[in-house]
Amino acid sequence: KVCVRECPSGFVSVSTEEGSTCEKCGENCTICSIKNQNCCSACVKGTYLLSNKCVTICPSGFYTDQENGKCIKCSTEFCDKCNEKDVCEACLENRVLLNNQCIDKCPEGYRLNGKYCESCEVDNCKRCCINKETCTKCYDSFFKIDDTKCSEKCPCGTYPDIINQTCHPCNEKCSKCTDALTCQECK
Repeated sequence: KVCVRECPSGFVSVSTEEGSTCEKCGENCTICSIKNQNCCSACVKGTYLLSNKCVTICPSGFYTDQENGKCIKCSTEFCDKCNEKDVCEACLENRVLLNNQCIDKCPEGYRLNGKYCESCEVDNCKRCCINKETCTKCYDSFFKIDDTKCSEKCPCGTYPDIINQTCHPCNEKCSKCTDALTCQECK
């Protein structure tokens, strides 16, 4: 035994009837509790404090706070992986990521791209399943002109199909019509 003024890093001074002794802290622990040496409050460099233990890698749902040597729980609910700025990068299974939130499914105007929601690039597009540039359904009161355009009105030479939200061409002799049979202006 060697007498020291202070216990070295990784040890804690424990008083007994025979005097004080330096007891070793838990694995990779630099500061621990007098009552329980496995209860850590600081870890060696390269390991991180998580629930009073030192770990080499922070688990799913936590990010590594390098500066303070800790594992910090991601603040986004259902987040599986977040970065050091606490921005969610991936959600737990059965959830999708949109604007740093983990949600059940992508809302209208977005499409699922892997495990992320991406915005449809067609204005007034409610659904774009194939890719973000191809609209499959427009919002109510808009008509699908083609895969890349939703409009409040059908263009000249076409008439609106309100049920299917599409525009159909007038008959060949008609430049303006209200339906397939009613011509308002001849060519």
